[in-house]
Amino acid sequence: MFNHIEKSKQEGIFVVEGGRKMTIDSNIIMDNLDGIVLLHSDGQITNNKIIENQRCGLYLVSETVAKVEHNVIENNLNGIEIKDPS
Repeated sequence: MFNHIEKSKQEGIFVVEGGRKMTIDSNIIMDNLDGIVLLHSDGQITNNKIIENQRCGLYLVSETVAKVEHNVIENNLNGIEIKDPS
């Protein structure tokens, strides 16, 4: 909570196998390759500003089930990308 993640060379936040109690909340994630990537994960993504990332603001892949609410996702190449039944 309450992080400012900016200008990383890859993902701002990358989660593999995050559980149901995982919460990504109230962060500013900007100017990364991808903002948030979830792989085989559950959890919640709420109240974040996900802006100006080079590819995806939010990328859900490989059977990810996440509740996404009240986020600002803007000025990314792709806002939200969902692949491999998620």
